[in-house]
Amino acid sequence: MLALYAIIGRYSDSEFLLGLIIVVKMLSLAFFSPFAGYLADRFNRRMLMIWCDLFRGVAVLGIILVQSESMLWLAYVLTAIQMMLSAVFEPAKTSSIPNVTSEENLTNANIISTATWSIIFTTGMAIGGFATEWLGTDMVLILDSLTYVLSAWFVYRAVIPQQRLIRRRNVPNPESI
Repeated sequence: MLALYAIIGRYSDSEFLLGLIIVVKMLSLAFFSPFAGYLADRFNRRMLMIWCDLFRGVAVLGIILVQSESMLWLAYVLTAIQMMLSAVFEPAKTSSIPNVTSEENLTNANIISTATWSIIFTTGMAIGGFATEWLGTDMVLILDSLTYVLSAWFVYRAVIPQQRLIRRRNVPNPESI
């Protein structure tokens, strides 16, 4: 996120454009979230998380192509795509927690998941700021993209059972047969 702000600042002195990236992020997430929950309930959550991570990695990496003011629009489009994919990833991840823990540990698992996200977000912002300063925006975007690929690999290696919803149409009750 900080590398993205640095790119916008590099090619524009506009506070409006800097604020607009936040609006794009939040609106993309808000508008796509209702569909995301539907997808997480209807499709294999593990596969959704893997594909979302891989495509988010591509979207973040694509921001490297922004090399002039005339290309800033691409940063907004790719950020919107990244956030739409995040809108799918998060409910798939959250709704997978009951599938990987026992009912008596579910509350603790949710607490750990939320706390972990908060810690990672906070430390990630600090590390992102230092990394953007020391490594430059391109290297930070490459590293960020690689973290999505690494996340996809970890999700791929995880065992996440999921019960499938079966629609029953005109199927007689087995007990009545």
